[in-house]
This record gives sequence, C-alpha cells and structure tokens, in this order.
Amino acid sequence: MTQQATDDVLDVFDVLVRENLIRRAERESAKTRLQSLPRLSRASITVATGLKTVLGQLRESGQSLNADAVWAALEAAVGQTQLTDALNAVEELTVDQGDPDAAARAELLDRFPTIRKAVASLVEVPSGAAEGGSEVLAEFGRLPQLFPARCRKLSTAQISSELVGSSWRRLMLGNPDPAADQVDQRAYISAVTETFHSRLRRGDVFACGGLRWADPRAKLLDAQQWQTAKHDVLTSLELPEDPQPHLTELTGKLDTAYRVVADRAEDGEEQPATVGADGRLHLDKPDPREVSDEQTELSRVCAAMLPQIDLPDLIMEVHGWTGCLDEYTHLSEADARMSELPTSVAACLVAEACNVGFTPVIQPGHSALSRSRLSHVQQNYLRPDTHRAANARLPENQADIDLVSQWGTGAVASLMRITQGGGSPTTLGKALAEYGRIAKTLHMLAFVDADETYRRRIHTQLNTQESRHALARQIFHGKRGQLYQPYRQGQEDQLGALGLVLNMVALWNTVYLDAIINHLRSQGYPVRDEDLARLSPLGWRHINLQGRYAFISSPPSELRPLRDPDDEL
Repeated sequence: MTQQATDDVLDVFDVLVRENLIRRAERESAKTRLQSLPRLSRASITVATGLKTVLGQLRESGQSLNADAVWAALEAAVGQTQLTDALNAVEELTVDQGDPDAAARAELLDRFPTIRKAVASLVEVPSGAAEGGSEVLAEFGRLPQLFPARCRKLSTAQISSELVGSSWRRLMLGNPDPAADQVDQRAYISAVTETFHSRLRRGDVFACGGLRWADPRAKLLDAQQWQTAKHDVLTSLELPEDPQPHLTELTGKLDTAYRVVADRAEDGEEQPATVGADGRLHLDKPDPREVSDEQTELSRVCAAMLPQIDLPDLIMEVHGWTGCLDEYTHLSEADARMSELPTSVAACLVAEACNVGFTPVIQPGHSALSRSRLSHVQQNYLRPDTHRAANARLPENQADIDLVSQWGTGAVASLMRITQGGGSPTTLGKALAEYGRIAKTLHMLAFVDADETYRRRIHTQLNTQESRHALARQIFHGKRGQLYQPYRQGQEDQLGALGLVLNMVALWNTVYLDAIINHLRSQGYPVRDEDLARLSPLGWRHINLQGRYAFISSPPSELRPLRDPDDEL
C-alpha cells in the first residue's frame, strides 16, 4: 500500500469516527434529551408537589406522621399513580446525568455496523505503536475475532478493561444478570475503536507506511543530525544553546509584567479588566478612535480612483509584475513547459479560488483554456508546494512600495499570509505547553494593562483579519461558499489557490493605492502620513468576481489609468 493510499484510509477513518459517529451520536443524544425536557419538567413538578404535601403533613402533625393521612393528602394533591409514574420518569430521564457522554455512547451502538466495517478494513493497514499505544494496538487487531458472528459470548476475563472509558463501562457491563459474567460485544468493540482513534490522533499509534499518520518520532533528528543542524536552527529561532539564560530572562520579564500591572492597580488607576461573579475575566472595550474627516475623505477618494478590473486580468497583471505563475512546475519535475501555461494556471486558480469549477473559465477554441488542458494542469501543476513558491514571489515585489513602509512589516505580514490549512498531550507536548504559557501570560498581562496601546494594536490586527476573511468570502462565492472536496489533499489544494488569489488582490490593491497616493500628492492634495494607516488593500468592490471569465496572455506594460473620483462609482 502506498503512502498516499495509507494516509487516505486513515483520513477516512478519522472523519468517520469524529464526524459520522461521535459527533452525530452527540447531536442525536442532545436532540433526544431536548425532546425529553417537557416530560422531565412535568414529572419534576409532580414529584415536587408530592414532597411539599409530605412536608406540610409533617409540620401539621408535629413531627409524627400518620400514614393514612399522608396517603390521603397525596391522593388529593397529585394521585398515587401519577406520583409513581412521575418518580419513574425522573429516574429514567436522569440516569445518565452523572456522565454527560453516556447517552452519546449509547447512540453509537446503533451505528455498530459502520464501526464493524471500519475495523475490518483498518486492521489490514500495517501499524505500529509507541509505548503508550502498544496495548490498544494489540487489542484493536484482535477485534475482528470478537465480532458477534464469530464470538458468541465474551466474558470480563477476555477483555482489557483499562482501555474502556467510564462512559462505555455501564453499557458494556449492563447485563441484567450479573452472575452471567457477560460483556456486550458491540459496546466493547466500539469502546476499543474509540480509544484506538484517540491514540492514533495523538501519535501513540501510527501507520508504518503512511506520511501524515507515520511515526512522529521518525521525524526527530538523531544526535549527529542535531549537531549538524543545531546552529542554523537556534539562529533562526534566536535561541541560545543553553536554555537556562533564556528561561531566566523570561522569568524576569514575567515578574516585571506582573509587578507593573499590580502597581498600577494599587495606585488607583482605572483598570479595564475585572473578574466577574462567574470567575471569568471581563475586559472593557476601548473607546473607538475618532476618525477625522480628512481620513474618511482620503479613503473615499482612493476607493473611487481604483481602476475597475476583472479577476483574471488582475491575476495576469500580478504575474506580469512578479512572474509568480512560473513557479508552477510539473509533478514529474520535467523541464519542458506547455505553451501559455500561465494562462491555464490562472484559469485553474480562478476555478478553485472562486469555487466555480471549470465551466465559467473554459473558452472554446482556445487550447490553453479547454477542459482537458485545465484538468491536466490542475492535476499535475497545482499543489501545496507550488502554491507556496508562487506566494513567496509576492512580498518580494513590495520592498519598493512607499505605502508599505507606512504600514510597517507587521501589517504587511498579516495581509500577505498563505491560507493553509487531541487528545492528552505527551511529555514533550506538556513541556511545549508550559513554555507557551509564558508568552501567553505576558500577552494577557499587557492586554489587561491600564495602558491600552497594546490592546489597540491587537484590535487593529483583528480588524485586518476580519477584512481578509470578508475578502476571502467574496472570492470564494461559488456553491454558496461551501467546500465540497472530500479529501484533505483536495481541500489543501483549493484553499492554497484561494490564499494565493487573495494575496494577489492585496498586492494589486497595494500597488494601485500607492500610485493613487503619489498622484494625489503631485496634484497638491493634502495627504498626511497618519491617514495612510487607515487605508486597506483588502477592498473588492472595484473587482468583478463573478460571471464568465476571460483571460489575456499579455498583461499591460504599465499601470492602468486611475479613475476620476468625482465620477459615479
């Protein structure tokens, strides 16, 4: 079995267990519980009425009860039959309240045929395990022998009870005859399958021939490899070889940050953060910054002057500046290139980024835009590594743009990023989590500080990301914005195309906004540097994103003429 086939099998198993089994069972159990609430409410009211009646009799009789009088009072208040039925209903509907997952696990038993088929297929995949997964792997391999058709009876001595969670235990050992010592085979097989899935996701169990699901330890550097790569790795991460000075420095930063926040609180400065009665941290929203009339007018003028353009023309124009579409090479790494390959690649990018398929981009009589040509290019040229290479070309073109220097490198990095795509942590995972908490704590202390500079910077960043998401939704408009790729690789390819096209739009807008600013200044229009920070290269109203798409092989040799801002948009 090839690496790709192995990964595909485990991808399907992962989606099957998480989406089709566990989450669907949780939704069904939640729906059932919601439907039972009116019945539980009525029964609870009846029981409460009966209890109030008994307490009333107790107070009236001076702590001594007359059974006949109590029964008579209950009969008059609710009726003995109704009270018995209500007690039974409350007991039935609250039996699993101590374990919120029990109802969902019971729902899973109704899907046992699906689990059985998945187990039968997956045991054929060569697998291995780390120390934490060896037992569950061995037991999972034994499950086909325990199918009800092959094993008529299963006793507690034949199972590994430590692999069964508490939610499954009651279902597994729920035989009404305890002396029978019989285990529910469906519950046990389902429980072991769920445990196997969780160990698979955390890397304790792995596929011997896989890539994404392979042994994570195999990707670690051995001692000799680490000595060779150590200098470059530590330099790129800006970390010392000895971690102690680095940790000491972080400890000092953490101590200082705690003291600054505490001192400001003691000095009586108004604090934006409070702890509510629920024990959660609540943070006041910063007052909105005032936007001057000059800033508003500059944004309006710039938006009105941006040239109107079709998305295919925009892609080809950006390619003319950067040559980014030349990064799409054949899967076989052959040097020979087809004629008009950038045109075909651009059409495929539009088809995937807009989620519209090939039909709107096909042009009869144009060999570079035929269905067979586009299908070939999509299958052999569009993949995550070529998307990354094309994306890498885009920031290189921004170095000489004056407007970018006004925004700063951090803002540009937020705009020009690539859209790419549990269980209990291991010891290494716990160490990394503890290390990560230092940075998170420093972030939170700065965030809740009375000085709102840091919060405003984060707020600006969030606004930028929201604008990016809004642009992505506009581009990815086909099929109501739903991604229907069934496999992970197809999803990565399509989202990679969307990320690249989005970055192309941001670059195109940046270039033309810079040209607009230069033009306005040459005409004597007052443009302040502080107003430029309000401009965004993530607008789309001047770009035609829908309809049928036409492609030109030769982009313009110079920038398009700007529009007159006084013309009607």
